Amino acid sequence: LKDPGFLDVMVFFWFILFSGYWAFCVANFLHEAREAAAMSTLFDDRLGISPKELQTIEWHEVVSRLEFLQRSGKYTVAINTANRGAGFTARDIACRVMRKENYLIALLNKGVLPLQLPLPNWQGLASLAAWCLGGFGPDRAAVRPSEEEGELVLGGLFKLSRRSFFTGTLEWAIHLCVLNQMLNEKDFTIRNEFLKDEGALRSRFWWAGFLHIVLMPFVLVFMIIHFFLKHAQEWRDKQKYLGPRQWDHLALWHFREFNELPHIFDRRIALSYEKAGRYVRRFHSLVLATVCRGVAFVSGALVAVLVLVAALDDDAFLFHVRPYDDH
Repeated sequence: LKDPGFLDVMVFFWFILFSGYWAFCVANFLHEAREAAAMSTLFDDRLGISPKELQTIEWHEVVSRLEFLQRSGKYTVAINTANRGAGFTARDIACRVMRKENYLIALLNKGVLPLQLPLPNWQGLASLAAWCLGGFGPDRAAVRPSEEEGELVLGGLFKLSRRSFFTGTLEWAIHLCVLNQMLNEKDFTIRNEFLKDEGALRSRFWWAGFLHIVLMPFVLVFMIIHFFLKHAQEWRDKQKYLGPRQWDHLALWHFREFNELPHIFDRRIALSYEKAGRYVRRFHSLVLATVCRGVAFVSGALVAVLVLVAALDDDAFLFHVRPYDDH
């Protein structure tokens, strides 16, 4: 681009970012398609489950057929590495399927991951400012918050938030930096290299944080657009609709049990939304209701203006990027 403007640069970065994302999705699709084809052959040839029957069959029936083949000796699978000659149970299969998820559940339940954000401690900052201006030493006892306010970090200038934050992108980073690197692909045991190489783990976390910072503006815009496109119909039908009421991402992992398969967990969580919604509706906040009505009015007005402008001028939202001045 020759003498590009800010909008041209943003469009160019968006194009590069989504091209890379598209290439990643295509590669991931081809990899999963190959694994799905191998799994389909296993289900059809070994277990006698056709693709049509696979859509309605229960999981316990699949496990029963696999256990029968293992006992008969026609088809053996080494799941329990401690005792390869013995058979396996439904629990052994669930342990193998949920191997990585079990580690993540343990990390969250034990509080190993620091999920609290450092917030400014205004008392500590005021004390530091007074010391810089007047030359008096900061009184640490005066600036230390109570246990309910949060733990002090970075010399008392910041305190940890009481709420923990665990988003989908952070979960992806944990899988990329820790879970995908700690287990062997063959027997799913912990690699000795992972336990000994602390520098590699620190480097992976650093690069993951760097990517989060660089891609944060683009990901934020993408998530906002995706949210509105996904829930546009519900928003149109329900004028007061501000998005689905769901459990927090961290809460879902706290609710999850060890070896609980995804379809069983989803079924159990789906049963909780109705009663949880009735419980939440028992508590009314006048301030929050007023803010929500204001947000709904402003967002509705913005959508109406966009629709009106698009109806009057089809080219109003088209951005033209000219690589050269003579074109």
